[in-house]
Amino acid sequence: MIRRLSLLLVLVLALAALPSTAAAESEALALDLPPGIAAQAQPLLAEMMLQMGQMDMSPAEMQMMMADMEAMAHQLPPGVFLQILRLMPKLNASQMMTLHQELRQNTLLQQPPGKVLELVHRLAR
Repeated sequence: MIRRLSLLLVLVLALAALPSTAAAESEALALDLPPGIAAQAQPLLAEMMLQMGQMDMSPAEMQMMMADMEAMAHQLPPGVFLQILRLMPKLNASQMMTLHQELRQNTLLQQPPGKVLELVHRLAR
């Protein structure tokens, strides 16, 4: 009896989490990206969202990271932005938060694009 109740509870909680995760993912994939980058970035963003979901990041944390990605897409050259997106799956949650803090607290996006890419490379090691 307890086993069935536990299984049912886990199932209900898993199903309850699906709509919020799906909503966060669809919202994140609908970023306002420059036209030349959007098609190339979509699969990389989907991979990044999947990874963040597996890291148990909250929807608010995911939204912050997606806002950071959108800011980078608008301020960095397309090639640099796409390289950063390719590196993102190599980052763990704390490294992603470090990147977020660098973007928000420091003036990272005012630095040359190579400095931004260098930081992400360093975090990915």
